[in-house]
Amino acid sequence: QAVLIEGRDRVLDLRAPDHGGDLSQLLVDAARSIVGEKGPGVQVIAEGRARELHPVAQEELQRIAEEALRNIVQHARAQSIEILLIWGGRRLSLSICDDGTGMPEEILARGERPGHFGLRGMRERAERIGGRLAISSRVGGGTEVALVAPGGAVYRDALMPGRAWLGRILGRNRG
Repeated sequence: QAVLIEGRDRVLDLRAPDHGGDLSQLLVDAARSIVGEKGPGVQVIAEGRARELHPVAQEELQRIAEEALRNIVQHARAQSIEILLIWGGRRLSLSICDDGTGMPEEILARGERPGHFGLRGMRERAERIGGRLAISSRVGGGTEVALVAPGGAVYRDALMPGRAWLGRILGRNRG
């Protein structure tokens, strides 16, 4: 019975849950949970018209933000965190900035801390949704984790790139 339960749990983990809520609120909730009351102040700013996300994209974006927040709390000694979410027509941008100690140059150059998989995991999650993740930092000057993902890959109502021809055909037939 334990093997069946474990197998069922693993299958459920493969399917991204549809949280239904908007990403801004999910980010606020994640920040409250991870940072806590005694942690740095967090400000979430959303610009543009929020759109419904594909469940997989929503899950990956949320996990990237959570990992960035955990890294800030564990390593940065930051006083403030700003999360900027820009809902663009053709792309979605997510940026998480802190005013902490910054990331050591050798970790930035290597792209990961030896024996840790957080930075690599964030990059892999970004790639899964067609996005690009960039990390910039200065020792003593804070860190920014920035993700840009194409709207066609993350917005639920967007035509997928493989179906762009369908949109062109439908557009021609209307006129």
